[in-house]
Amino acid sequence: MFQRIAVTACSDALPPERRGKVEELLEILREMELEPVCSRYIFSDRAPFGVDGRKRAGELESFYRDASIGGIFDISGGNLANELLDELDYELLQRNSKPFWGYSDLTALLNAVYARTGNPAWLYQIRNMTGSDGARQREEFAAYLSGKDRRLLEVPWEGVQGGHMEGVLIGGNIRCFLKLAGTPYMPSFQGKLLFLESRSGSAALMASFFSQMKQMGVFQKIAGLLLGTFTELEKNGQTQELLRVVRQAAGTKLPVAKTRAVGHGEDSRCLIIGRPYACSF
Repeated sequence: MFQRIAVTACSDALPPERRGKVEELLEILREMELEPVCSRYIFSDRAPFGVDGRKRAGELESFYRDASIGGIFDISGGNLANELLDELDYELLQRNSKPFWGYSDLTALLNAVYARTGNPAWLYQIRNMTGSDGARQREEFAAYLSGKDRRLLEVPWEGVQGGHMEGVLIGGNIRCFLKLAGTPYMPSFQGKLLFLESRSGSAALMASFFSQMKQMGVFQKIAGLLLGTFTELEKNGQTQELLRVVRQAAGTKLPVAKTRAVGHGEDSRCLIIGRPYACSF
C-alpha cells in the first residue's frame, strides 16, 4: 500500500468555512497511516472560483511527477474541472501513471485522462468517509488500499433488460460526462460499458441528456448501459419514468442494469474507469 498521497481540488475551490471538514478527513487518512499532501489551491475566498485552470493543472502535474506520491484524491466537485483539459501534459500523466480518484464534476477529467493516456481512474469520493456512512466507508476504503479485500468495488446490479454485458467501463455523472461531447477528450464508445448517474435533474432533463447521446450514436456503439442513482429524480418517485426515457433513447435490445450502490450518496461504492467489467443478471 502506498503511504504518501495527494489531496486536490481540480474542480470548484472550497470556501474557507469547509476547512474543518477537510481537516477531519485528513485526520482520518493519517489514522490509516497515510501521509496526505494537500494542493495549495483547495480553498478560496472567491469560491467556487480560485486560481485559473493552468495553475490547477500544474499542481496536478506536480503530484504525478512526484514519485513519492502513490495516489491522487480529489475532494472537489461543481463545475470547473474541464478548465484543466486543455492545460494538462497527458504524456507526463501517462509516463507517471498512478491512481487518480474523484467523482461528480471530476467525471470530465477522469474520463479525459483515460481517453488520452489509457490510465484507469477511480470514480469515488473520499469525503464519504466523513459522512453518514463514514464507518463502513472507512473500513472498506482501508481494506481496499491495504489489499485485504475489494468490498469497496463490489457493486450489485439489477437487470433492467438483457441478461449479460461486458466491456471496459467509462462514464460517471451524466451532466459532467457530456461536457466532453465534441472534444478530443471523450473516450471511444465502441464496445464499452457506459455508467451514468446524477445528483440533480428532472426526468425531462434526463430525457434531454439521453436524446443527446442517441444523436451522438452512443447506444449503437456501447456493449451495455449501467445506471447508478439519480438522486433527485428517485426522491420524486420518477424511477420508472427514467427507465422509460432510457428505453426510448437506447431501444429495447441494449443490455441495461441498475444499482443503488454507486452515485452521489454518502454510501456510494467505487467503479474504475478504464477497467473491464462483466455483469450477468
